[in-house]
Amino acid sequence: MEKLSTSLEENYKFFQQRLNHCEDVEFRILNPYKKKDNEIIFLYCENMIDELMVFETLFEKIIQNYPKKNEKIDKSILKDVFPTTSIFFLDDVQEIITYLFYGFCIILFPNSNKAGLVCYSQKDFRQVGEPQSEVVIRGPREGFVEVIRTNIALIRSKLPNANLKVRLKKIGTESKTFTAVIYMENKVPLDTLQKVLTRIDKIDIESTHESGSIERRLEEHPFSLFPQIVHTERPDKLVSDVMEGRIAIIVDGSPHALILPSTLKMFLQASEDYYERYWLGAALRVVRVFAFLIALLLPSFYIGVTTFHLEMLPTELALAIATQKEGTPFSAFFEALLMEVFFELLREAGIRLPMPVGSAVSIVGGLVIGDAAIQAGIASPAMVIVVALTGIASFAIPRYSFAIPLRILRFGLMIITSFLGLFGLMIAIIAIFIHITSLSSFGVPYLELSYSSFKEMFYFVRPSHMKNNKKYTEGEFK
Repeated sequence: MEKLSTSLEENYKFFQQRLNHCEDVEFRILNPYKKKDNEIIFLYCENMIDELMVFETLFEKIIQNYPKKNEKIDKSILKDVFPTTSIFFLDDVQEIITYLFYGFCIILFPNSNKAGLVCYSQKDFRQVGEPQSEVVIRGPREGFVEVIRTNIALIRSKLPNANLKVRLKKIGTESKTFTAVIYMENKVPLDTLQKVLTRIDKIDIESTHESGSIERRLEEHPFSLFPQIVHTERPDKLVSDVMEGRIAIIVDGSPHALILPSTLKMFLQASEDYYERYWLGAALRVVRVFAFLIALLLPSFYIGVTTFHLEMLPTELALAIATQKEGTPFSAFFEALLMEVFFELLREAGIRLPMPVGSAVSIVGGLVIGDAAIQAGIASPAMVIVVALTGIASFAIPRYSFAIPLRILRFGLMIITSFLGLFGLMIAIIAIFIHITSLSSFGVPYLELSYSSFKEMFYFVRPSHMKNNKKYTEGEFK
């Protein structure tokens, strides 16, 4: 059955068979006069609904407004009972079942091929709190939660504008997960919006419970190490990007919203850059650029210089490094590889362990392993310093999804440099740069260079806060 029948008995039998062994689904029959034409059937999922409210409001009000014994009942009774409540009617069986498990009460009437739906959703959700992955010293403390309605309300409260459009879609042939596409109608490029909507409609998966599964299917270059879609837990970050003409995607059950199109500079930005004075934001942005270079290149550069180009160093420094390496039996590459593996293990253990234990393991473990490696002659003090600086620099990257590719590329650069020295390092850097320039996100170059992005980079003001912003007002990405 795809559509409801006009026979109440047939509809009742179908739902009983379709929802067989769903013991959390309740069927209630209301028939005070024991007449077949006056029977109403209620369906609801007791774990997703407030039963007390259903009995106190829905059942009692319907009984109070029940027609006389010689009158037939129909769906118009709901409009009399709830004149201002959001009530709608559906005839599609799959849609009705989906809403049933979202916390709606389904009401079946005799001689009607449409069921009434009333929302009584009641579930314990995580309260709105500070984002865990995007902590700021100055700025709003609100963060997205796992409920899509709450997340949309947070966005609406910050941008109460009729141009802010929210289009709901369902993704997943089995899960039917609600997904919201959010954009500013007067700012978004129409071709970009069409590309996003088309690609979302083509997503063919059975279920999705996190925005990450959708992110992989929206990227134009899914096999690239570099992420092409920024995700955020901050409503203020999302609103600012939407005001720039970008599109946001929110998935029910996930606190991480997707923002697209995304460019490389967005992964080095932090919300705090725009809440402090511009010179402080400029200094922090420069620090992050240096952190990016250190996290990617420092171990490889050290291996290349100490192995192939020791003459590039000052004599005293070269002698000091050579003296330290006399007590270590391994090459600079093997030292760096060993220490990097140890550091990655500590980092992963610190993330997976409970927070109080994880922080202690990361700090104490790093100190103990570093000191023990020097005392045992496995690594030189200079190598421990290089690995420690590299790890600290990777923590300074604002986006965790962007720091992971740097960690992977770092090992590849170390291997190339151990064979070809700085010459091989330069070849690898050129190859990475060529790859980055070939990337795009929904038609926008990954290394977007424009007048607005130049002003944003040096003045640290979002394009949405600029006056006479022709580029984004016209909805064009150049």
